[in-house]
Amino acid sequence: MGHNPLGAISVLVLLSLTAATVISGLAGGEDAHGAIAFVLLALVALHVASIVLMSHLTKDNLIMAMVTGTKDASLHPGAQDAEPPARLAVPVAAIVIGTAAYSATRFDVQTFMPHDVAEGVEAGEATSHHAGHQTAERQTDDD
Repeated sequence: MGHNPLGAISVLVLLSLTAATVISGLAGGEDAHGAIAFVLLALVALHVASIVLMSHLTKDNLIMAMVTGTKDASLHPGAQDAEPPARLAVPVAAIVIGTAAYSATRFDVQTFMPHDVAEGVEAGEATSHHAGHQTAERQTDDD
């Protein structure tokens, strides 16, 4: 048992919008990136609301099903179990995520920095700020 057809389409759209958000962010299109991100957030909210509504209407705990990966078979007579994921699914996903994170930092070194630190890097202040912080620490330790 897996997603119903509308749920499956929703997952594909969410994954596509996630990819589009990343690509537009890397490409530097701020307007497109922001618009895609807001559409993605709206669809995530709609998806979660739909899960809660369908759980209530069908008396099937879909949130628990997402966590455990199983559903109560008595609520779905005649349904067959979904195939387990391929053995390579988790390693391939880890490689894809790692490659995406590495690539993002190669395109923009500020990708995973807090906003205020990233602004300092742009202005060339991060190194001097860090060195000043170390000097202040040494003075405190010497006292």
